[in-house]
Amino acid sequence: MLKEGRNKIIIILSIIVGVLLGIKLILPKEIPLKLIESSPSSNQENIEINSTLKFTFNLAINSGELTILTNPNFEYSSINYNENIVEVKPVNPLEYEIEYSIEIKSNKYKDFYEVIKFKTEKKEVPPYTQEQQKEFYKQLEEETYKKYPLFDYLPHKTDNYMIDYYSSDPLILGVFLKTDAPEIRKEVLDWIRSKEEKPGTHQVKWILKPELFGL
Repeated sequence: MLKEGRNKIIIILSIIVGVLLGIKLILPKEIPLKLIESSPSSNQENIEINSTLKFTFNLAINSGELTILTNPNFEYSSINYNENIVEVKPVNPLEYEIEYSIEIKSNKYKDFYEVIKFKTEKKEVPPYTQEQQKEFYKQLEEETYKKYPLFDYLPHKTDNYMIDYYSSDPLILGVFLKTDAPEIRKEVLDWIRSKEEKPGTHQVKWILKPELFGL
């Protein structure tokens, strides 16, 4: 009697399992979300800084279903959803020659995750016109002589000293001495005064450097 009851339970459980398996086979499986195409594509270079980012998926996407993160961060005015196409429009032009990373997550399809990387275009510098070139050289010359009035005369070297601008510091002269003696310092200062249009323009740094003179 017990054996018959046990067999009936086994039969009933088998029927239930079979029904559940049948239902599972009949019900459609959830199709995973996939990114079919992107513009720009991953690792693409020379992307225009005014580009709108466009992503095409295998399924229709509803507003608010995606989380889009940018690195370096930039603001985008809106995300436009059109069936399975999503467009992202930056508020301002992107930076030149920067590698951007776009991270896309789905709030509905938890297994979906994509990262798109691209690099923006180089900034084209228009060539100088002849007039612009002349103006550039003129300004460069004026700036040079303003900072380094003795530019045409230096470096200046004698048997006892050498004078040059000290590093890139404007209006500071480095005087390298063979020996530090009053008569040599006077000779240096006399030479500087003879070349300065405005006496006392420069500051002088006195540096004992006998090795420059083979000592």
